[in-house]
Amino acid sequence: DYLLKHQEPLVVTHLAEETRFIPLPSLGDRQIVSSLNVPILVAGQVFGILSLHSLSQRSFKSAEIRCLQTSASLLSSVFCQQQLSHLRAEIDHARTVQQALEEEIAACRQIETVLRHSEERYALIANASTDGLWDWDLQTNEIYFSPCWKTMLGYGENEIGNQPEEWFLRLHPEDRELVRQEIDRFRQGLTSSFESQHRLLHQ
Repeated sequence: DYLLKHQEPLVVTHLAEETRFIPLPSLGDRQIVSSLNVPILVAGQVFGILSLHSLSQRSFKSAEIRCLQTSASLLSSVFCQQQLSHLRAEIDHARTVQQALEEEIAACRQIETVLRHSEERYALIANASTDGLWDWDLQTNEIYFSPCWKTMLGYGENEIGNQPEEWFLRLHPEDRELVRQEIDRFRQGLTSSFESQHRLLHQ
């Protein structure tokens, strides 16, 4: 605690007579009498303590203190270099992840552009076609009915919604059950495609 607070070399001439702090019991157990202690500072904080102990009472020369301080500085430099290397590795990893994310985002945007163009082309074809086109999204359970499909049955663009019942209710009563069976077989994987010939009720 003393070194943590003062952050300067601590010379203990006689451990048993020390009054600045309470010596560790382990030092007495090892019959240590005198000691020189130097803090290892990293970023202004005490990272560790470098100590030189003596089993007999002695004083420590200035040269010994400077030598131990130099050793502590070298250890501090080594630790800082390790921390810097670790930080650089983390930065490089972050840059790699960022680059991968940017590439993935760019790929997604390219796919979105392709899909949007495909949808635009499909819309142009559907609007220009004289066929009644429809597209059933089984995930959302919504059906797209082309304007021509609605016109063929005598309805305007906004008179028919996008729910399956809009179709089923307009099936001829005699064909309705057969169409449902054909749909069920396709959704169960019993047929590779859905093909059906049926009659629809005109408005």
